[in-house]
Amino acid sequence: MYSKILLPTDGSKNSERAIAHALTIAEFEDAEIVVLNVVDSVYLTGLPEEDLITKSEMILEEESKKVTSRVEEIIKKLEEEKGS
Repeated sequence: MYSKILLPTDGSKNSERAIAHALTIAEFEDAEIVVLNVVDSVYLTGLPEEDLITKSEMILEEESKKVTSRVEEIIKKLEEEKGS
């Protein structure tokens, strides 16, 4: 039924629950997960354009690493629970 699942995440507890849910569905459906990192950029307003772009790229990279790490932790936890 699903070949791809879009997983928007902002690092919140709700998005962590969504990660676990998406992984379960993806495994059941043999689907690919596409992760979309969402970052609140409100506090970046007022910066010069060049600084805004640089800072935004840094934030996106940091958040992407965090989300990737968290997804890997959740996958490991689900696999351990499955093996029990």
